[in-house]
Amino acid sequence: MTTATFSKFLNQGAGVTGRQLGPIKILTFIQNGVELQFSLAADARTRYRNLKPLQWAGTEAIWLKDGPLLGGKWRVYRNGPGTGSDNPEPANIVNKGNMIAYWDSPGPNVASFLGANPSQIYVVQNFTGWIAGDSVHGGTRGERLCDVAAWHSVVNIANSSWGTSASVPTWQRVHGDRSGTGWVDPSKPPAL
Repeated sequence: MTTATFSKFLNQGAGVTGRQLGPIKILTFIQNGVELQFSLAADARTRYRNLKPLQWAGTEAIWLKDGPLLGGKWRVYRNGPGTGSDNPEPANIVNKGNMIAYWDSPGPNVASFLGANPSQIYVVQNFTGWIAGDSVHGGTRGERLCDVAAWHSVVNIANSSWGTSASVPTWQRVHGDRSGTGWVDPSKPPAL
């Protein structure tokens, strides 16, 4: 019998966490707000305790473009397997009844790139999320209770004032900015 099932990925509208979904800009962070929802079997809370969502940050890359938006050159700023364990903060979790949901908001802090002065930043981050719990009958603690849900966040932003050294960067989202289920290949920058 299945104990938990991934049921919804939300990146717009309203979710049960009450947090902002979709494009978010907070100070110098440009992010994608998402909510993952998991359904629990009717007897899940009687068979397991300490039910909670867990998340893993998988492959990721940050690409920077030098020069004009049309025709500039991309370079890899950072590329790797991800940071590993990236569990949701308790304040971003709803855990009640037959549902567990969590909110996340991946994306870059553009203040990190002030010295680089790129004309464009392309960030790919891949994740997996699932529900874990401890059996009331003993056994494995933190047992995975469902298949992992693979999801991604891509932030693609352009700096319209990149050519002038004294100006403050003005970041705008461009084509290819998105979030969704499944993973995105971080080894390639966008075509444009």
